[in-house]
Amino acid sequence: MSKEKKYSVLVVDDSEINREILTSILSADFKVYEAADGVKALEVMRDSKKKVDLCLLDIMMPRMDGYEVLSVMNKEHIIDYIPVIVISGEQEAEKVEKTYDLGALDYILKPFEPRIVRRRVLATVMLFEKQKELSYKLKVQMEENSRKVDEKTGLLSYASFFFACDALIESGKIEEDYFMVAIDIEHFRLFNDWFGREEGDIYLQELADCLKEYSAGTRSICGYLGGDNFALFAPYDLSLIDRIQERIIDMLENYGQSIGFGPMYGIFEVRDSIYDAQLMYDNAVTAMADIPGNYHNRIAIYDPNLLKKTGDELILLSDVQRGMDAKEFRFFLQPKVNMLNGKIVGAEALVRWAHRSKGLVSPGIFLPVLEDNGFITNLDRYIWEEVCRWLRSWIDRGRDPLPISVNVSQIDIFAGDVSEYFEHLIKKYELSPDMLDIEITESAYAKEYSLINKTVDKLRKAGFKVLLDDFGSAYSSLNMLRNIKVDVLKLDMKFLDTNEDRENNEKGISIIDSIVGMSNQLGLPMIVEGVERLDQVEMLTKLGCVYAQGFYYYKPMPVKKFEDLIRDDSKVEHEVEGKIERYKPLHVMEFLRTNLFTDSMINEVLGPFAFYEQKGERISIVRVNEQYYRVFNMLGEVTEDEIVSSVNRLQNDNSDFIELFNNASSAKNKSSSGCVQYNSPKGTAKKLYFRVFFLHEREGRKLFCSTIWDITDL
Repeated sequence: MSKEKKYSVLVVDDSEINREILTSILSADFKVYEAADGVKALEVMRDSKKKVDLCLLDIMMPRMDGYEVLSVMNKEHIIDYIPVIVISGEQEAEKVEKTYDLGALDYILKPFEPRIVRRRVLATVMLFEKQKELSYKLKVQMEENSRKVDEKTGLLSYASFFFACDALIESGKIEEDYFMVAIDIEHFRLFNDWFGREEGDIYLQELADCLKEYSAGTRSICGYLGGDNFALFAPYDLSLIDRIQERIIDMLENYGQSIGFGPMYGIFEVRDSIYDAQLMYDNAVTAMADIPGNYHNRIAIYDPNLLKKTGDELILLSDVQRGMDAKEFRFFLQPKVNMLNGKIVGAEALVRWAHRSKGLVSPGIFLPVLEDNGFITNLDRYIWEEVCRWLRSWIDRGRDPLPISVNVSQIDIFAGDVSEYFEHLIKKYELSPDMLDIEITESAYAKEYSLINKTVDKLRKAGFKVLLDDFGSAYSSLNMLRNIKVDVLKLDMKFLDTNEDRENNEKGISIIDSIVGMSNQLGLPMIVEGVERLDQVEMLTKLGCVYAQGFYYYKPMPVKKFEDLIRDDSKVEHEVEGKIERYKPLHVMEFLRTNLFTDSMINEVLGPFAFYEQKGERISIVRVNEQYYRVFNMLGEVTEDEIVSSVNRLQNDNSDFIELFNNASSAKNKSSSGCVQYNSPKGTAKKLYFRVFFLHEREGRKLFCSTIWDITDL
């Protein structure tokens, strides 16, 4: 809360004891007024000198009860500027709903939990203040939108854009299919925080220039609607969106970023003129609802069923909040096991919802919705604290705890300082950091590497172990692995699952063998998750894997069952070699210089691949894999001259090829990508896509690695 202003709270309750309790809870942070009944409460709220910021209102009172107070507050519009939290011992759903219908924002049950009361009051006051601030900003924005052309972008402003679109529709001059495109830049506020507002303005200008340039010569209307929102009303042409996106992504590469800060496009297809422009735009915005976090598809087309889906999601979100308040959410524990002796070495906490009427609700139903809406952070933090609370109780009962891992999503990291929150939890519950492990998925690193890597560093410095979850389930960027530091790898068995297909079985074993060798070389513990069969266990142990998690050993179980299980000391392994001590960081630069990158691993995981050395402006081959030969049509016995010839042809015929390497060594993220034409000795031409990574420099010689894709036929 602001140090400059102390907010005031009016406590309305006919019980003097209750008023004293609430005053003692709030007086340190708020100025507190008291009223013993509804009549007195209204007098205080009408008194302009009092300036009440929030009212805590009891329901059952003499003279005038809480319902009547709320009715008067609505009639006199007092409730428009003084938020109300009802305090009552009534738990009947109908009575609770009645208070919400009359305008109350929250409902706190008696007896009071001081911390909960303080937090809810503070949250409500701050939310109401934020709403007032937003209302003011909206008023200012509306005034700005009244200007015809935005000075920053040169595009039509909000009001002018919709006026122009409606005028075009009403003119009857539209003789072809049109689309309304809503454009929003994902994480634009974060972009401004990282690179500065000046760079943010450059980004907005670049996007505006794209819209003007690519829609020129057509009967199109472009608008800048404020913030990071743009709109386009144009003849239907999806290739136009593709061209805009390609240019923006190229620009973002200069910042060491790509799609994570890219635009999202919601499209409403205009088949007739019965809609006004504002409604078309609103529908286009609705279409964008599923795009945030989806980095494979940045375009979404409006479907009328989206409205029903959005409504269903709002109902679900409301039910989730109710379930959290009612403590219906709990965590199950899935043990992690030493495969060599079958003993339990730890567990992962997994959320479950024991719904009051639906029973156990599958996480697959509610988690995707919470992730899409950002509400997952509320649930995650709730589960983290419940895990810490349980660990504390287990210790207080004289038991020796095993480390429990909790999941942290990319959204959690964007929402606040995760490390600071975990440090707060272990201090609050008097735990050691090594009792709580943090699992972050591999895909999160790939999407927003820089921010997440900073978070991981803070967590590790605070004493927490960080696990790279689902390793192998997403494309593992060498550039990402080159810098991140984690304590444990969790290998995804779904990606490396063996089956009856002999060829795939051999590939899976080869990849696992390479990864196990890598982790052993670094002294880096590895857990294989998703282990479901005995043959998988036998194969993994033969390859040197030690730790596993999966249905073959244990399914996720209620906490009570887990407690009963680990009470038997013969089933538990507390002193795990290489687990209690601080693990060495995973830093690929340490093993790029070794032989851990076997041919089988490079072939199966990375595809066509090569190491290059650059001295001055000349580039030479250091090492290639078998799939490299296929790209350049080298069959049978391959001579050194043929390999040298391939790279010489590339750099002699293309200045772009050398530029890729120069850009990689100078870029912030030490990588570069682009297309290069290769003319073979037989006269045929190929279009190749290179992704180049700068590794290190020594005595004027630079070492690079690169993946290569043949995109001639694409």
